[in-house]
Amino acid sequence: MRGISLDAYGKINWSLAVTGQREDGYHLLDMLLQSVSLRDSLHIFRSDAPELIINGKLSAQPEKNLCTKSAEAFYKYTGIKEACSIKLEKRIPVCAGMGGGSADAAAVLIGLNILHGTRLKHSELADIALTLGADVPFMLRGGLMRAQGIGEQLTALRMKRRMHLVILMPRRGASTREVFASFDSSDAAPFNNDRLAEALTNGDIAGALPFMVNHLQAASARQNRSIENAVRALAQSGAEKALMTGSGSACYGVYSSAEAADNARRLLRGGEFAVYRAGTVDSAVRLTRIY
Repeated sequence: MRGISLDAYGKINWSLAVTGQREDGYHLLDMLLQSVSLRDSLHIFRSDAPELIINGKLSAQPEKNLCTKSAEAFYKYTGIKEACSIKLEKRIPVCAGMGGGSADAAAVLIGLNILHGTRLKHSELADIALTLGADVPFMLRGGLMRAQGIGEQLTALRMKRRMHLVILMPRRGASTREVFASFDSSDAAPFNNDRLAEALTNGDIAGALPFMVNHLQAASARQNRSIENAVRALAQSGAEKALMTGSGSACYGVYSSAEAADNARRLLRGGEFAVYRAGTVDSAVRLTRIY
């Protein structure tokens, strides 16, 4: 085996509640995360020297990219004295709150584990993943999960139906650090993730809508007014609910049917936002080819 290809899926937050803050500054969260069909593709090959190519161009600062950090962490953990070349086809928008970088990092861990036949257990991959970022352990499996703590305490759930989504991405992304720094406890609306999880696992869209909340949305909107415009545009296009995902800036609308979501996409195209049609999926990484 000389190479492997994988798809890495982005995510949305059905909810994001800030429940406190640790002494080290990290915020404590209670979230319901969901993998969606918008994806990046990665092609990983054995190589004499590390290399990262993004959308056909050699990365100028590969050491700052999570793909490179993920590969380095894998080789350090396993002690394998090799390198890899990673070709990344980027489709998930950056600085969007959709976990694109974390998805790519998880795909690299899974891909290298297969490529080198190391047979690391999921728990071992999760330990490596947590050193790369709080979202990366979720991205190893994906689907529907409840995430607590700083995002590392995961409970797997299962949704009975596919949800139809349209995602709007403003021209300017959001800095997670800046959004958390400007978060005010007055932004923390009441939430009930137990009720939300029950509704989602039962495929009850109407029952889920009242409990979908994002405590960071107000803080992010103060930095980027396009977020309010995106939520409004989604609502006007017929969304049952519109919400920002993660720390922003992407916002998504939930629609009652595939037809309603397709119609909304047509209405929203050509405006001030990048528009993506998506649906919920049951996993975060998919193997597509072995060379």
